[in-house]
Amino acid sequence: MARQERFNERLEQRIVAFEAQSQNGREKKASRRLPKALTANVREVYQSLVGRDDGREIQWDFSKSFNGPENKVVNQQILAVVQSNDHETPVVTIKAAMRFHFRTKRRQEVNKSRNAAQDVLKQQRARSRLNTRVKALNLSTSLAAEDKDQYMKFMTIDYMSSEHSMSESEEGESNSEHGYESSDSERPKKKGFCVSSLQWRSPALTQVMHSLDRKSTSRRSAKGANMLVERRRTGIISSRLAPDDADPFALA
Repeated sequence: MARQERFNERLEQRIVAFEAQSQNGREKKASRRLPKALTANVREVYQSLVGRDDGREIQWDFSKSFNGPENKVVNQQILAVVQSNDHETPVVTIKAAMRFHFRTKRRQEVNKSRNAAQDVLKQQRARSRLNTRVKALNLSTSLAAEDKDQYMKFMTIDYMSSEHSMSESEEGESNSEHGYESSDSERPKKKGFCVSSLQWRSPALTQVMHSLDRKSTSRRSAKGANMLVERRRTGIISSRLAPDDADPFALA
């Protein structure tokens, strides 16, 4: 029995390894490919376990291995349900399809976590840039009090251009809905930022923003100025819309 289990495990690993290979776009032999009906069945069964109505949600622990004890129960349930409506497919092939779906879902979870972390960093950069501009506005001696009061209304993230790091751009991630302008963020210089402008923002308000950035930069020490990252205007227009209550001064 133990020998048979080891044989089944080795056979399962071979099937999974074969499915993971990419042979320069050449089609895999049909006889070695996981049946589409089987992979679809596994997906549906797993989704039914995750979305149970009785509140007893069962799902994989993607921080653990597929064969780990933490995933034993969910694997047993998936296998049992699939076998109940598929009496012909060998157990080892069903497990290979389960492992394939596990890896797909785990990859999706990793990407989701990475995107969430990047969104948090973008929000932090936006708040930092906003605080810097507000400070520059309050310290300005060249602006009248009434001008300061007017410009302060636009010191919100809604009026700041979209931005994303160059490393994010290289990974092909879009910044159309996330991230904000920062002309001199204190992140590592090698990363840099790409900025997408707001088509609806007036030139007058844009000039105010840039003026505040220059004032802030001029107050930096030589060491601080040396830490400024590269900032590129991509020419791409952000898809973000103007606030519903935007003042006419802010609109082009």
